[in-house]
Amino acid sequence: MTQPTRAEYDQVMIPCYKPADLVMTHGKKCRLYDSQNRSYLDFGGGIAVNSLGNAPKIVRKALKAQSAKLCHISNVFTNDATLKLAKRLTSLTGFDRVFFTNSGAESNEAALKLARRTAFDDYGEQKDEIISFTHSFHGRTFFTVCVGGQDKYSSGFGPRPGAITHLPFNDIGAFEKQISDRTCAVIFEPVQGEGGVLPVDPAFAKRVRELCDKHHALLILDEVQSGCARSGTFFAYEQIGIRPDIVTTAKGLAGGVPIGCVLTNDAVAKHFKPGTHGSTFGGNALACAVGNAVLKHISAPEFLEKVVKHGAFMKASLEALNKELHVFTEVRGMGLLIGCELIPQLRAQLGDIQKAALKAGLIILTAGGTTIRLCPPLIIKKREITEGVAILKSVLKGFLANLPKAEEPVKAVKTGSRKTRASAKEPAVKQVKPAAKTPQTRKAQPAKPAAAAPAKTVPAQAAKAEKPAARAATVSAKQPVAEQAKPAVKTPQVQSLKPAASRKPAPAQAVKTAAPAAVTPRAPAKKPAVEPVKSPAAKEVKPSAPSAASAVPSKPVL
Repeated sequence: MTQPTRAEYDQVMIPCYKPADLVMTHGKKCRLYDSQNRSYLDFGGGIAVNSLGNAPKIVRKALKAQSAKLCHISNVFTNDATLKLAKRLTSLTGFDRVFFTNSGAESNEAALKLARRTAFDDYGEQKDEIISFTHSFHGRTFFTVCVGGQDKYSSGFGPRPGAITHLPFNDIGAFEKQISDRTCAVIFEPVQGEGGVLPVDPAFAKRVRELCDKHHALLILDEVQSGCARSGTFFAYEQIGIRPDIVTTAKGLAGGVPIGCVLTNDAVAKHFKPGTHGSTFGGNALACAVGNAVLKHISAPEFLEKVVKHGAFMKASLEALNKELHVFTEVRGMGLLIGCELIPQLRAQLGDIQKAALKAGLIILTAGGTTIRLCPPLIIKKREITEGVAILKSVLKGFLANLPKAEEPVKAVKTGSRKTRASAKEPAVKQVKPAAKTPQTRKAQPAKPAAAAPAKTVPAQAAKAEKPAARAATVSAKQPVAEQAKPAVKTPQVQSLKPAASRKPAPAQAVKTAAPAAVTPRAPAKKPAVEPVKSPAAKEVKPSAPSAASAVPSKPVL
């Protein structure tokens, strides 16, 4: 039988993608091989999926063992593999309940439906607004692309679902003006992956948490890409000092086998009853058996410590490259999810740079139209990082050499600052309403970098009490710069999920963009207006000794 060719893709596949002009046939650890047996160093990791590399032994062993017993039986029954993974996840994270899916998009779809249903049950249909942020990405279902903050993914499909608002990412002022008692949920990524590898500002994240409590809105964190140890802690939110009501993840959970999940607490989970949501393949025995084996490995403290160290080494190597070539306006990210934003003179050639790197034997990704995205397997070694950075350096030198003299980069370019990518021309609040025709909206223009202090890594926390990381605020260069909240010298206690009534809301009163209809609880009239969201049952996790770069979450009692 002859080897398949790239031309066959164009003959038989629906053209949703435009893959490279080669066919991959096999891989091992951090290497991939094409049909001509050419080798490629993998700095893409299947878009942050292959946490343990290509064809890992742990995955193969679990697949073989489970496939000999049971692959799938439907949700008419449960099975031991699903229950084992569910118990490991809840023990590790401190959440009470889990729902299994097949992907990140399905996980976010389920989380958004759960938030809407919770608000409907407790307050009625008027509490329906979902707040999301520009440049975010939450999946490819119609609901999730509309919630995501990139019009290019939702345009051309007819009327969009209503009550969805997009705000500038990391803009505290805009968020304070918009959130109200009508808001049922707020969703964001701790690191916007597809949007440009843009980390959230911890001060912004904490203010969002405070105002969600004040207005009885659920906070959903999309950790599809940043979760499962990619950031150096099992979930990235552990480093920013907040705890969500719902968290979603997928990608690296089973090291390449399709699976995703939604984690939440009892008070929220009770609003999904039999028949309100489901997934035919969600929670199948085969995927869950692999997920359980991978999770056991990637949640170990010693594994997380290596991710922190190797992520810091990769970032330092890229900053050293930039110090010599001055090709990046910024190097940013968390753990082994790193973005290198190109100087303006090279941004139009981002796709060509990716192709040239592939030809040179290095797989890289792109994000946001301006940024090289790197998310290698979490098992990558320092020598492989050094090798890959050297290849990237050689490729970038070639593109620099072809720049007109007038466009040569200025050597004063610095790395390590943070910024949002919201354009100054972008409206502060963008309401998405149902309409007969899909409204055309303006796309955000790439922003010039604004220099800021480099981010610091802080110790991770246990499931219910994490210490926030003192991270530099992310602000837009074209957008008016709002004063960012500075972390206190002493790390504040992490806010637990207590009833909103027991917390002291921030003194600042949010200014609403419109006067929404009053949201009142359903009958009986004497029922409290708010059913508090209870924090997950405490599940003790013994801390491990932190590394020099960052502490890692404690190893759970499994």
